[in-house]
Amino acid sequence: MYFQGALNRPQKFGYFSVRYNTPVPHFYAITHMEPVYARYVFPCFDQPHFRTKFHLQMIHNKQYVALSNMPVAEKKAYPLLENYEMTIFEDSPPLPTHMMMWALHSLENVLNGSTNGSEGAEIAVWARPNLTDQLHYVLEVTPELFSTCESRFGQPLLSGKSGKFDIVVLPEYSDQRSSLGLLFIGEDEMGPSYASQEILHENLATLVVRQWFGRLVSLEDLSSAWVRNGINYYLAIQVVAMGHQDLRHNMSRLLSIRLKLMERDSLPKTRELTAHLRGHVHRELRHSKMCLLTHMLCMAIGEKAFYDGIKNFFKHYANMTVSPKILWQEIQQAGRRALHLPLSLQLGTVMQSWFQQPGYPLITVLRDDLNKTVTLRQQRYIQTSGMGMESKSCWWLPIMYITKTHRVPQTEWLGCHKNSPELRMLELRNIFEAPDEWFLVNTEVAAPIRVYYDLQNWRLLTVALRENFTQVPEVSRAALLDDALHLSWAGYLPYGVTLDLMRYLQNETSHLVWQTATSSLEKLHSIMHLTTGYRIFKLYMKQLVGPPFKEVLKTMSSLDNRPLLKPKSLGTESISSLGAMLYRLACQFDIQECMTDALNKFKEAMTSGSTATIPEGLRGTVLCIGIRHGAEEFWLMVRDMYRQTHEETEKRVLLNSLSCTTEYWALRKLLLWALDRKVVPRSLTVGLLASVLKGYLGYYLGKQFLVESMDQILRRFNSMAIFSILKPFVETVTSTEELNTLEELFREKLSESLQSHIGDLMESAYDQVNWRKYQYYELLLAIRNYTIDNLE
Repeated sequence: MYFQGALNRPQKFGYFSVRYNTPVPHFYAITHMEPVYARYVFPCFDQPHFRTKFHLQMIHNKQYVALSNMPVAEKKAYPLLENYEMTIFEDSPPLPTHMMMWALHSLENVLNGSTNGSEGAEIAVWARPNLTDQLHYVLEVTPELFSTCESRFGQPLLSGKSGKFDIVVLPEYSDQRSSLGLLFIGEDEMGPSYASQEILHENLATLVVRQWFGRLVSLEDLSSAWVRNGINYYLAIQVVAMGHQDLRHNMSRLLSIRLKLMERDSLPKTRELTAHLRGHVHRELRHSKMCLLTHMLCMAIGEKAFYDGIKNFFKHYANMTVSPKILWQEIQQAGRRALHLPLSLQLGTVMQSWFQQPGYPLITVLRDDLNKTVTLRQQRYIQTSGMGMESKSCWWLPIMYITKTHRVPQTEWLGCHKNSPELRMLELRNIFEAPDEWFLVNTEVAAPIRVYYDLQNWRLLTVALRENFTQVPEVSRAALLDDALHLSWAGYLPYGVTLDLMRYLQNETSHLVWQTATSSLEKLHSIMHLTTGYRIFKLYMKQLVGPPFKEVLKTMSSLDNRPLLKPKSLGTESISSLGAMLYRLACQFDIQECMTDALNKFKEAMTSGSTATIPEGLRGTVLCIGIRHGAEEFWLMVRDMYRQTHEETEKRVLLNSLSCTTEYWALRKLLLWALDRKVVPRSLTVGLLASVLKGYLGYYLGKQFLVESMDQILRRFNSMAIFSILKPFVETVTSTEELNTLEELFREKLSESLQSHIGDLMESAYDQVNWRKYQYYELLLAIRNYTIDNLE
């Protein structure tokens, strides 16, 4: 089949083109064929199981570079047009139409290297020259990623001859796409900081993994692409962790994904994964949940059996198009060979129980110390306070548990028999040797569930953490605190029990655990700081954070602040991460020692005219405290620093610190900047709005600004940008009056499709309003009892 087409207009599907200013206008165009957009480019059979060779020729102006899946076979002048040339590519192997990719751009080939696999391939990095220094990291980690994937998956990617991989770094591009030999990432991911490199490393790993699961073996139904994307996300996290040789990185990322997913997926109107919804919220939910479900399979059958199944999958189905069911079958067979999976259990049935119903289970754990048994029951977990919804939903899931005397995790499967409620529970016998033994479910956060113990077991776990918190595994401690805080938020567990459990945090040394607890505590803070009970909440936080912070401050003083500069190496946790977090919390709640130290560091920075004197981990906190308590001239100095720097991570820190001001005019100016692309890049807009809304004055100014600017926002931005801009305003709603005002504004101004997408966000607002209505006073009472006990 022969076809000729012209790139003569911007096109949403099939390909899209962008013109960016730097300051001279430049142009690039790339394909966007998946899932079935190839039909907008050429006549074709676009079902994934149809594969064909492609012979591609591109005629273009000489100022542009043409790239495709395959290496260039020949370039020659095009006689019919002056200054034009024809780029002819080698014939591709048989590919589905959605894998055919090309790019036309004026970027430069800034770096070159090669993969480390058994069959080497050339790597070329294309970008704007000013990014060259930052892109050395890309060339450093990419060969390692290919080598690790080839080893982990037991299958070379190339067959018979060497190939090439072009990594194209695009301006004003926020997606990640890859196919045979071609990978696209956005400039926004570039940055010299440790955090930026970690994000970039993970995104590169996702694109490289897709060369195996997505290109080497592709899905027969592209409406299930979210299954592939979620599995790739999980495998990428594993590959990065292998490069770090540190499993903490792996569990840290998975726990972070879990925190966001569990929050979103526990709201009443969340939809099942198989629902065909186009909104950004549902797409992110699919991505994260599929990642965690893949982790659940890996934990249930063991890492070795899991990867044996992956290897067999690639070995048997290379260069073929299959359904996800085939993958479940290969993993199931590997699990049975390793004797880690019951013969009666079908992984396809397990996965369907998670795909076809919304939410996730709450596992209720009841002890019977007299008979030494534990009974586990499941029901759907609904987070929204005061709702208490009944549900007939049930899931197949592994129950991994340990006890005080048996620390090696044991695994049992909790069934899902909808017609027999008795079979939807699990009874474990002869669990305890003594009545004072604690029992812990979901060790290593194996499944995306919440666990609700009886009060006796909560008490035993509380005592165990105080006596020696290390007897409970690190990631399990994090999940335990996360479950307790969310169960109290939803009204299942008294806040007094949760605060008692959290007392031990004064001795906790894990950044991972503190980060998890802080996530929920800051959600509480976002509501409490707008209420009359804030003084009581602040007193509690001072008592919780004060002792560990003062120990960190001593360490900082004795080591001349060096531990807080940056982590020692990629993937290695040092005192910096925990120290920086405690420092931020201590200053946020006005602990005097922190305020004094931060103001001294701020004055030193302003005197020198540079933030380089402030340790990187503390920079945002110090600048925020200094601006909040400093003179107007300091705000202007930081503003000038923001204008002068070109590094996005530094711009983000400086810009967000400007929002800590208590001056009306300055906050108003920041809100206006947020909608001005010449002042604030698109990638920083949402963060700036969220930072402004966190402050007491900024919160009320922001609401007023939204009403005034809604028409301008709708005129100037597309649907995705509007969604992002409105998100911080929705997430800060805490009262019925604010909720009603916002809903009325959206009904009046937004189209039906936009209202539908924003409706996903509004559920979070309903949740916060309900919490303030039902749980606010219970928290205050629990804090009062806690602080009185501490004073005694």
